[in-house]
Amino acid sequence: MKFRSSVALLVAYLLLLFNGVARGGDLPFGATIGTAGVFKGEKVKKGKPFGFTFCLHAFETNINSIEMTINLPAEIEELKGETSWKGFLDPNHEHCLRISMKSRTEMEQWNQPIHANMQFMHKGMDFTRDVNWSQKGFEDTGFVLIKKGSFVK
Repeated sequence: MKFRSSVALLVAYLLLLFNGVARGGDLPFGATIGTAGVFKGEKVKKGKPFGFTFCLHAFETNINSIEMTINLPAEIEELKGETSWKGFLDPNHEHCLRISMKSRTEMEQWNQPIHANMQFMHKGMDFTRDVNWSQKGFEDTGFVLIKKGSFVK
């Protein structure tokens, strides 16, 4: 049983890698945001392993001053993986926060959603992206340009 759930997580992750890279229009960077072990229309079940992936991809350019974080509900346990990172990316590189975990409760009982955030500088402009994952599904701002204290989409 444990082997099958591990294989299912691996298969879901590989599908995410091949199909889930979302390039931001004509932007020289993109993101991958996805889950493993929880398929479309499903919710996280108590005690069932699942994963979350949050990646930033640099295509033709450098990306500087990157900060990436994932904040988890208190009901999450058995966390494996990285939940924060600071750094930079050279062209044609990526950095991913990949975590695997279990929930002590059903997703509907979480006190807050899983929240992922990335902030970075590209050519003197600051960008951010926020994702929330709850029983309602995903809420994703997409890449947002921060201009003089206000957000411009």
